[in-house]
Amino acid sequence: MTSDDESFRSKSYLIIGAGVFGLSTARELLLQGARNVRVIDKSPTLPAPDGSSTDINRIVRSSYSDPLYTSLARESIDLWKKDFPGIYRESGVLVLGNSGYCRLAEENDLAAGANITSVPDRTSLESQFSRDIPLGNFSAVESDTSKGFGYLNHSGGWADARAGMAELRDKVLSLGGVIEPGISLMKITFGGEFQDVALVVTRKANLEKEEDMSEEVITADTVIVATGAWTPSLFPDPELGVTKRMTSVGQSVATIILSEKEYQEYRRIPVVVDFESGFYIFPPNEQRLLKMAIHDGGYINLIDSSNATNLAISTPRTTSTHGNEGLKIPLLMVERLRKGLRSIYPALGNHPFTSTRLCWYTDTQDGDWIIDQHPDYSTIVFATGGSGHAYKFLPVLGRLVVQRIRRQMDDRASAKFAFNRNFLPDEHPDRLNRQTLTLSQDQLSDGRIIS
Repeated sequence: MTSDDESFRSKSYLIIGAGVFGLSTARELLLQGARNVRVIDKSPTLPAPDGSSTDINRIVRSSYSDPLYTSLARESIDLWKKDFPGIYRESGVLVLGNSGYCRLAEENDLAAGANITSVPDRTSLESQFSRDIPLGNFSAVESDTSKGFGYLNHSGGWADARAGMAELRDKVLSLGGVIEPGISLMKITFGGEFQDVALVVTRKANLEKEEDMSEEVITADTVIVATGAWTPSLFPDPELGVTKRMTSVGQSVATIILSEKEYQEYRRIPVVVDFESGFYIFPPNEQRLLKMAIHDGGYINLIDSSNATNLAISTPRTTSTHGNEGLKIPLLMVERLRKGLRSIYPALGNHPFTSTRLCWYTDTQDGDWIIDQHPDYSTIVFATGGSGHAYKFLPVLGRLVVQRIRRQMDDRASAKFAFNRNFLPDEHPDRLNRQTLTLSQDQLSDGRIIS
């Protein structure tokens, strides 16, 4: 063992946030021999009910225009099968869209060895579904084969998101990590040439009682910030540079419940992702819940900051902040989700929505994550900026973060995930020309009314 190895293992690591970045990092630190790994999270219940990592399912796809993500996703799929058996379901992912993004994604999938079937027209599309399922209009696939474009990646599917997070939590605990729910970050202070970090937190003495709180100061040699969509509001000081690099954006999600007969008919459908409209839809899970969502510019929820600049910062609006009201989504998105459902699966088009929610992304300007030390405070490592596509990489995310901590990340990944990289504003390659809107509380709906 080298002195660098012993130094790494003997340090204390404090991870703020028990989502996909936080817990995957904790697991990897422990696997590499770190002896003092502590995770704190504001939620009294873990997995956090309102976290973006906690949902009934998440897409697992390798279909990216960037071969780095394709390669990481292919590795992740193998590790899902090996290390998280039963959580990943290989239903296939139907990729639709005429953009350069989709065509590059097909090239990268082929180069990576994925099993794909070209779907350039209506006839080939229908051949991928049971004849018992009435199909509607798939907007990216037209009868004219020179215009239509799509492909089915058989080497992809979806993961049971909540089960994946619970399994990851249990793996961290079994390796000797400490996970403490009900601890909220209040502020962070620096000293000693700005390298000594202290966190002022509040702890729920009784996780069942909201008002039973105590304040304390905690420290660590290395602090990993994995606070997801709450990151901008937790670090509002413009001098830290967080708020100009990432924004909390809410994306609209809804579910319907199928009858047993419908479940049997639809349970083998692939995930459908239409990059033209942003609409995507899953197969039903074992509880017969079928989920759909819009991958779009999303909504910001502006809250005045408490810092001296009085900046308004987008902050998640969830059940932890607004109770059941936090489950409502914009009426415009209710209409778009209903339109998407009717368009693809018309026989299900009038099923009432069983649930709605805003899933809060941590969007960077270019859609790439931030995995890096802060340029001014090297004892703080940011592992966030998931931009709506981090969950599928759960098995490998922690390795990337630990590579960065140990200065072992390769040059390409270091540049891609750097805190101080040159961002291309509003250049999400899979969400080009999608407008981000401001959330208006008088335009929210639970989606129960069918129109």
